[in-house]
Amino acid sequence: MRQTDRSPVRRLALARLVSTAGTGAADIAAAYLIYRRTHSAYWLSALFLLTFGVTGLLSPLFGAFADRHDRRRIMIASDLIGAACFAALIPIRAPGAMLALLFVASLAAVPFWTASGAAIPNLAPEGQLAWANSLLSMSGWTGRLTGFGLGGALVAFTGAGWIFAIDATSFLFSAGLVISVHLPFGLPRSGEEGSPKAREGFRFVLADRELTAILIAWALMYLAVNITTVANVPLAQDFHAGSFGYGMLEAMYAGGSLVGAFLGRWIRESWQRRSLIGGTVAIAAGQAIVGISPWFLLVLAAVLLSAIADSFGGVAGTSMIQLRTADAIRGRVMGALGATFMGANVVAFLLAGPLTTAVGAKGVYAAGGAAAAVACVVLVVGLRSERATPVQ
Repeated sequence: MRQTDRSPVRRLALARLVSTAGTGAADIAAAYLIYRRTHSAYWLSALFLLTFGVTGLLSPLFGAFADRHDRRRIMIASDLIGAACFAALIPIRAPGAMLALLFVASLAAVPFWTASGAAIPNLAPEGQLAWANSLLSMSGWTGRLTGFGLGGALVAFTGAGWIFAIDATSFLFSAGLVISVHLPFGLPRSGEEGSPKAREGFRFVLADRELTAILIAWALMYLAVNITTVANVPLAQDFHAGSFGYGMLEAMYAGGSLVGAFLGRWIRESWQRRSLIGGTVAIAAGQAIVGISPWFLLVLAAVLLSAIADSFGGVAGTSMIQLRTADAIRGRVMGALGATFMGANVVAFLLAGPLTTAVGAKGVYAAGGAAAAVACVVLVVGLRSERATPVQ
């Protein structure tokens, strides 16, 4: 019989909030320190590429690892390695050494996210998967908002060393919360599966029509959303809103994402497809409005709409993926999807600069809206058939 206690999911959500907040503050401190030492945007590009792009591409390998080994122990080990890396960063100021440790810390974080995503259907109470994914998404966005906000202030008043120490402590706290969850993070294995292969996650996704549609559509959405991230500074300048306007754009997106994640807790299983498609339509509309808007207030409203829709649809889509994937392969599926989406991020960041220069900030948003519109078509076509019985 499935358990009905919500506390295991709440503990994982708190672990995600604390570690995400600590990492967000540390990211701000690291970027500030590296730029102050080098005065080079190339070093910042290397930082973002190694910590945000390359590590995510290794998700399939860690997904296979999560399907073969105890996911709870993987998450604990991931937190402990992260704590060790940030503790080692406290006395270091050489950019190369910092970049190396940050890369290892980011690499260690990947199995935590892969294993936790695969484990949630086993920990969530019966019929409350959407609530669990909503809570985890909310905790991630809350941690991000808190970390980014605190990072800028703390680096000015306490120095980066203290921030790295706080982040190391946050990982230890997260590990303690994971240790406190005594439910199984995966179903028992028969011992006959053999060694899971990373490519099986891609093979499973591509053999399932709905999962393939989500893979393609979300890759387009990651591209659509992240090319606009780079365009936000020039967009604010175009409206003569300056740094305050840029901050408002970022606040609208982060705040809207938090609202969308909260609303996602009420998505019923029968609403998942419509919620995912509807959310994608709203993103396309929001991006298009920014591309043609003559007023900055309308731009802010459109960004807020897009963010709410993105996060709301994300809860629906994540629940669909988890329900359609057997526990024995769920880690590899999460890894395959994660690698694809991180690859889309890398492409977005590589295209964003030249595209913004060529067509301007509004043109970038219009391009993002077009990509989101194509994603809508992919989802409508791919999700139109009767859904197969979910597997657990």
